[in-house]
Amino acid sequence: MFNLDTKEYDNMDAEVIHHGNDADLGLFNQLLQMIEGDWSDSVQGICDHILDKFKALAIFLSVFDKNYNEFIYISYSIKDGIDEKIKKYNMKMSRETVLDILKKVSSREKSILEYGLFSGEGLFDLAKIYFDGQEKITRSIIEDTGVKTVYAIPDLDANKDYTCFFHIITPRSVNENEKILVNEYLTQLHVALEIVFHVRDLYIKATHDGLTKLFNHKQGLILLRKEMDRVIRNKQPLSIAMMDIDHFKIINDTHGHLAGNMVLEYISSLLMDSLRKCDIVSRYGGEEILIILPDTETKSALIVLKRLKDSIQEHVFKSQSGKFHVTASFGLAQFNPKTHDDVDYFIDSADEMLLSAKKNGRNRIELKFLDN
Repeated sequence: MFNLDTKEYDNMDAEVIHHGNDADLGLFNQLLQMIEGDWSDSVQGICDHILDKFKALAIFLSVFDKNYNEFIYISYSIKDGIDEKIKKYNMKMSRETVLDILKKVSSREKSILEYGLFSGEGLFDLAKIYFDGQEKITRSIIEDTGVKTVYAIPDLDANKDYTCFFHIITPRSVNENEKILVNEYLTQLHVALEIVFHVRDLYIKATHDGLTKLFNHKQGLILLRKEMDRVIRNKQPLSIAMMDIDHFKIINDTHGHLAGNMVLEYISSLLMDSLRKCDIVSRYGGEEILIILPDTETKSALIVLKRLKDSIQEHVFKSQSGKFHVTASFGLAQFNPKTHDDVDYFIDSADEMLLSAKKNGRNRIELKFLDN
């Protein structure tokens, strides 16, 4: 067993990026594909019409979930010949490509999710984000495709929980007044996208916890099983942690259940904002949370968990009965196919370490090193 109350790992770096908890977004898209029909044809038709009206090179239509901070739907239309021009850059236009472009660029440049025109050096800076700062490739693809302007048009009235975006890529200068060309399609678009909103809401209710917005217990186990199968194939490490909020009953008894809910919501938000996009977080039960860290060995997992533990400890909560602090305990385990041939055995290993952390004083991280 190992307790991370030492300075041994303080100066080591671990990758931590913003997290939207969309580890199983593929399931939502599978559900949508099962009901492809007139609604999706209508959305595609709108994209095709706007492409023609703008005399554009491409148009991306996306739907962004404001509650979970992730893109959930993509449609697009491109001018004939563009696919051939981007092939030499190892690009092929698809929904996955469009999603990758939007996610990568918007993670570095939030203005792409606001109303605006991007041309000249502004356009170049956007494209350079996608091509990882490679200026030569960026200029080359802009010249080869003839892109002059990216016109970003958010439709803020799509739904209280969702924003629709048009990103229109043109070979010419665009006048801001041309936004009117999009407006005439919005009513039709909203009707067509109602099925997306409806399916998304059903998906969230089936797979997420209503209070914390984390994956629910069942979905957490499903995703852990998938990760275990994946790492068996690719031989990459996998770590999990069981986390428990210390003395949670006392928090509820002293400050009330609303304060307890506030603590759960804050910690859940902290986890989603602090972990990588590929990491998975689920509410295992009550105040227990399961954290799944793919492609992560225990040394890196310890660093990440210590940062989380310290952030929780340092936060000041405020309730009607006064200010208070909370702490959390963590039990960490690394996947071993020889001993963890079932999800339950793997979780039991982390649970055993969590129990040890609580017995040894709480507000600590403990683990059992990987058996050979």
